[in-house]
Amino acid sequence: MNEFKSKYSLCKFDLIVVDECSTISNEDILCILGTRGSPAFVFVGDIYQIESIQFGSWFELSKNIVPENYVHELLVPYRTKEEKLLDLWSTVRKVRGGSDGENTVLEKIVRGENYSHIIDSTIFAKKDEDEIILCLNYNGLYGLNNINKLLQGNNKNKAY
Repeated sequence: MNEFKSKYSLCKFDLIVVDECSTISNEDILCILGTRGSPAFVFVGDIYQIESIQFGSWFELSKNIVPENYVHELLVPYRTKEEKLLDLWSTVRKVRGGSDGENTVLEKIVRGENYSHIIDSTIFAKKDEDEIILCLNYNGLYGLNNINKLLQGNNKNKAY
């Protein structure tokens, strides 16, 4: 069963911390759980964020199986205090959670609240403050990978 090959697969661990659990497939989690010894596990992730690359519903289902006092769900966003952005994030979580919010995510994004912008030459304009660009996926014309390539190609600063 332990096809999770690495230089660590023959080692014993006291604690294994697995981050971004929503991206880990059902098959891979079986390998991790099959680790030698009897380690304690800490699984961290956000089921509303990134989906598993291969089939993996274990993390979403785990909170229904694991004893309630072992599950700690962080519900307060600390990245912003902006009410409109907090409302947008809440709507995204409701839609991913299976319920429909008052307005759809798309409506809130395009309603002119500066959460959506047509990709044009202004993306390269010098900004006076930091800017964060969020993409709905990794691949494709408007995916994170392509946008990052465009921005890095235009970046005249020294690379670190």
